[in-house]
Amino acid sequence: MQVGKKADLVIVGENPIANLKVLYASGHIKLDQAANKPVRTGGVETVIKDGVVYDAKALAAEIKAMVAAEKEKAGIAPGPMPIVDFNFERKE
Repeated sequence: MQVGKKADLVIVGENPIANLKVLYASGHIKLDQAANKPVRTGGVETVIKDGVVYDAKALAAEIKAMVAAEKEKAGIAPGPMPIVDFNFERKE
């Protein structure tokens, strides 16, 4: 290791070599076999950029709030963006 070198890291709670889906920001859905119910697991826990440690869940919540505020400012309803003026017919 040398002084002045920076590392960018993403910290997850599971082995991404076993399942790359644990690298999804929100994790992924898998079956809890004991309860026979789907559960969300994995997901990025911490991000380190230029030596600054960020809580990934807090970042996601901050982005969600920013998007909601911009939608409100633009007069767009909350939730997923609607598809507007899109023709689903195939052009030949």
